[in-house]
Amino acid sequence: ALGLYWEDIDLGKGEISITKNWTGTGRGHLSQRPKTKTSRRVVPMPSGLLARFRNHYQSLQKNWTPKDLAKCFVFGVPGEDHPFEVNSPNHALRRIIEGINKKREELGKKTKQEQPRLPLIRVHDLRHTFGSIEIALARVYRKLAEYPICRDHAQKALENFRETGNWLGMAEAYREIANSYHQE
Repeated sequence: ALGLYWEDIDLGKGEISITKNWTGTGRGHLSQRPKTKTSRRVVPMPSGLLARFRNHYQSLQKNWTPKDLAKCFVFGVPGEDHPFEVNSPNHALRRIIEGINKKREELGKKTKQEQPRLPLIRVHDLRHTFGSIEIALARVYRKLAEYPICRDHAQKALENFRETGNWLGMAEAYREIANSYHQE
């Protein structure tokens, strides 16, 4: 995410084009193309994220032109040639998890029932979950779109995901397809 420039984000379509990453080199960091073709992709944004990006972009336009912003990092200070410090997201996530665990510990003391602790994870670890879900959805969507009876349901499921960020809509699409198929 640190390698995203504003030119990589289509606020109209609600999509992020993954075309670069921010990589440590041992002597610093640099922006470069991802290693594999499958790493370069377009990812749909849930509506909540899209709204936040639109609001942030509008606030930046008060001091910067769209042309200037296109070459700026999304997660950086406009005009600087680098994004925020690489470990900032990890530090923030760690503080959030530690805060949740502290509240769970306090609740456990009050209720005299031990509460499970959340494991400390890195932001990078979260991408695997999203990536797996996204790949599965893309495969399902492509497969469903092959059949005329399914196209409307697959499109509705994709639109639902983009609007709500809820990938469970794909399960609903399957159910609707099965119902349609059995009724014919």
